[in-house]
Amino acid sequence: SQANGKLDAVQIVLTQDKKPSEMISGIAKQLPEGVKVREPSLRSQISGESTVAMQQGLRLATASALLIAAFIIYNTFQMNVGERRRQLGILRSMGALRKQLLWMIVREGLWLGVIGVLIGCVVGNIGARVLNQSTAKLLQISIPPSPWTFWPYVTAAIAGLVVAFIGAFFPALRASRLSPAEAMRVVASGEFGTSRVGWLVFGSTMITIGVVVQICSVSGIIDVGHAITGATAMVIGIVFLLPGVIDQLTRTVSWCLSPFLKTEAALARRQIMRHRGRSSLTIGIVFIAMSFGSGMASTILDFIGNVEGWYQRAIIGDFFIRAAMPDMNSGQAADMPNGLTDQVSAMAGVAMVDTLRFVRARTGTNSVIVVVRKFNSLEQDYFDLIEGNEGEVMAGIRKGEVVLGSVLSQRLNLHAGDRIPLETNEGATELRIAGVTNEYIAGGLTLYLEAENAKRLMNVDGTDVIVVRSEKGQNQSVDRQLRALCDETGLMFQSYADLVKIIRDTLNGVTGGLWSVLILGSIIAAIGLINTLAMNILEQTREIGMLRVVAMTRAQ
Repeated sequence: SQANGKLDAVQIVLTQDKKPSEMISGIAKQLPEGVKVREPSLRSQISGESTVAMQQGLRLATASALLIAAFIIYNTFQMNVGERRRQLGILRSMGALRKQLLWMIVREGLWLGVIGVLIGCVVGNIGARVLNQSTAKLLQISIPPSPWTFWPYVTAAIAGLVVAFIGAFFPALRASRLSPAEAMRVVASGEFGTSRVGWLVFGSTMITIGVVVQICSVSGIIDVGHAITGATAMVIGIVFLLPGVIDQLTRTVSWCLSPFLKTEAALARRQIMRHRGRSSLTIGIVFIAMSFGSGMASTILDFIGNVEGWYQRAIIGDFFIRAAMPDMNSGQAADMPNGLTDQVSAMAGVAMVDTLRFVRARTGTNSVIVVVRKFNSLEQDYFDLIEGNEGEVMAGIRKGEVVLGSVLSQRLNLHAGDRIPLETNEGATELRIAGVTNEYIAGGLTLYLEAENAKRLMNVDGTDVIVVRSEKGQNQSVDRQLRALCDETGLMFQSYADLVKIIRDTLNGVTGGLWSVLILGSIIAAIGLINTLAMNILEQTREIGMLRVVAMTRAQ
């Protein structure tokens, strides 16, 4: 890139057989004093920071799906084993070993797992590509297409088979321990055994662990990504507490419904308590789906609101002219023709012209994108501020202070009033932070600097984007003039409506993928509920018939 005719950076592309680490030392020996060589870290930093929220949402969805799948498989095989008690008893009486019964049932679960893994890998690969592309468009970053690698599919296959194995193993183990006489009994013992103390202790322990992990994650003692682990542990704990509290829980619900559905409520409670374990797991499945679903839905809505609030405040022009879309990974874009800004300013109906320039820079070991602009409007709100007063921030930035993007502020733990070291022509220069703003450009790793100060400190000149505001009632006139100019010079022209449409379309692509994951989880939970109710109905067909005989209506 060039600034004021001086070369300030050289990008080197290595052949595939060369490793960057091997080349750095050799290049460094040939450089004069004060010139450094380093790997471009900005691409990975931006891609990583931009997708943190997405990764958290997908981790939450993954944890939810695995938990729901495990409990559904367990519940299904628990009911399956109960339905086949007599068959298993006959096999035992004919000489079948406990081990044979155990692995017969486990193999059924593993075969279901294999089928699910094959379908899931294909569908997941397609969904990941769509979500990747939508995220890259929205956040203006380059997320390279993921090359086909063996290990992600192996990991997914192992996870799927482990979940299937765990879900089938415990019902199979219980079935294998039945004696032939016990298996032939008409009335089965409870799914959770005679004592539920162990489940209560385990559930309480998991909740405690989850709370501790959440507190440590929020306070910064451990990585924030472990918050999902804490939430998962808490949900598991609550599910295992259900067998101990379901009696009082159903009693309370039945009492609340009794004024309206006295007979139906009593019968429903009786049926639920008849299969305490099955009912507890079904309630647990619905609870997992709803708790994770509501959390994910809240996250999606907050994300949409934040992005919309950001572009409504940050995109301050009616029209935009650029040579090409700036590359947010490198901070480079094609230069605009000389004198173009003055030519646009002289057009009839133009109220204000501002310019944007994107420049790479470093602060310590971190790469950032410096957004350089003139800030020449005294009435416009340029930032969606998190920290700082609008008037004080604008006064500060015109004096040479900077405004940090939210992600950069969090990463460096710097706030309004602090100072940030920025590499300039004079070496590392401490600049005061006037404020912190919500930012989605370049993944939030941005730093705003006024144009004259950027020119003084970093020799930054030129323009990547011209921002134009028209006078009231002059939009159509300015639109025609700018379109004609862009056609003549070969530049790209966008109106505010065009830009907002692009943002909304890509935003819809990202959130649509997340909503799809949420809907899928809800469907899985619904299938688990249908499975349990269908089994209950099949088991009490005669009872339902007797109730119809004694005049219970279909609606009841």
